[in-house]
Amino acid sequence: VRVYQQNTLSNVAVSQKTDTIVYPNPVTNKLKITLVAARDQEISLKLYSIEGKHIRTYSKAIKNNSITLDDLSYLPRGIYLVKFVVDEESRVLKFLKK
Repeated sequence: VRVYQQNTLSNVAVSQKTDTIVYPNPVTNKLKITLVAARDQEISLKLYSIEGKHIRTYSKAIKNNSITLDDLSYLPRGIYLVKFVVDEESRVLKFLKK
């Protein structure tokens, strides 16, 4: 069973799990992900195009409930997904690169 949901993009994107926020959205260069109540840990984030093509994998540490992806200037304009697992839960966030 597949469930589709139409989303609109705004300045802040909140995941289905209300404890994860990605901003600014749209992004120009730097993306910040806030994870409320997440413990400090090292995680792997996978960046995908909206078509599902894997672009890059990042290894980042959660510090003070947040992760920052610096220098996204190499990305062309478009919609992207960032996928990661934190506290044994898989999360996928969508953002717009302008």
